[in-house]
Amino acid sequence: MTENPSKLDLYSIYVTTIISNETRRQQASAIYLSLISAGLALMGSIKSINIYYVIFPAIAISVIWLLTIIYFRALAQAKFKVIEEIEKDWEIKPFNFEWKYFKSQKRGAFFRVSLTYLEMSIPIITFICSITYILFDVIGCK
Repeated sequence: MTENPSKLDLYSIYVTTIISNETRRQQASAIYLSLISAGLALMGSIKSINIYYVIFPAIAISVIWLLTIIYFRALAQAKFKVIEEIEKDWEIKPFNFEWKYFKSQKRGAFFRVSLTYLEMSIPIITFICSITYILFDVIGCK
């Protein structure tokens, strides 16, 4: 017969999964950024390369990267909801208190932007630059 884990055990496990989730998200972003950087390095080092061999993969990578960030953001939100539920009956609610304190801090408008949204700007900018290059190349603006 197995014992049911205590709330504190579940809490500890969930905190660990949040840290693991964050680590996986950072590793995925590092891989995507490396691929984009490799494409740019390739364009700079091989003058005769057809730029579309770099642009089209960059578009695909930026879309996949953005979807990955959105996925991990949704997963983190779900995990924090579970933690909030575990903390519901506790006198001290560390994550709940931290979030309330964080949201109540007086910060400038720039610092109110979610870190996830700032992180999403990189694949969005990559996508926009790639599409813009294609459009200018198609209409003949060089």
